[in-house]
Amino acid sequence: MESSEKAKKARSKAILNALLIGFLVGVLVFGFVKNGFGFFAIIPLYFIYKLVNKPESEDPE
Repeated sequence: MESSEKAKKARSKAILNALLIGFLVGVLVFGFVKNGFGFFAIIPLYFIYKLVNKPESEDPE
């Protein structure tokens, strides 16, 4: 049972990360189309980088 719950949490976390990254890429593309590359284009890039390179913490429980 416990491994099944961990698998569900991992799957939902992966789906949420994919949605957030997709949203931020959409914001980035919209910003490029409207204004070109500027300071505000760096903000979504930073958040995408942090989401992709987030260390996975294992709970010892």
